[in-house]
Amino acid sequence: MDSTRRVLIVDDDPDILGFVQVVLEEEGYQTLTARNGLEALNVVRRETPHLVLLDLYMPVLDGWGLSRALRDDEGLDVPIVVMTADQGAIGSVHERGLQGCISKPFDLEELVSCVARFTSPSRV
Repeated sequence: MDSTRRVLIVDDDPDILGFVQVVLEEEGYQTLTARNGLEALNVVRRETPHLVLLDLYMPVLDGWGLSRALRDDEGLDVPIVVMTADQGAIGSVHERGLQGCISKPFDLEELVSCVARFTSPSRV
C-alpha cells in the first residue's frame, strides 16, 4: 500500500502554486498541481489525491465549479480545502459541502496544520 500523502494544489497564480508546492514537499507530501479546475478534475480522476487545496477564482473551470463536479462524481470523494482572499466566500465553504478554508495570505503553520489534519493516517 502506498503511504505517500498526495495533495493536489489548484491555483492559477504560479507564485502561490509554487510556494505551496515547495512548503508541502518540504513537509514530506507528494504534490500534484493544476492551474484551473478542468486540469484539476483530470488530475483527481487519474491520481486520487488525499486532499485538494483549491483556489476559487480561476479560468476555464473555477473552484466552485470544480467542487460541484467532484461532489457530483460519486467515485471522487476527496476532501477540499479552499484557499481564498475573498472573505465573503468563507461563509459559503461549509454550506457547499467543502471541508475547510484557509485565508490568503495564509500563515505557514496554518497551512501545514490544515493539510496534516486532512491527510492523517486515520483519514487516508
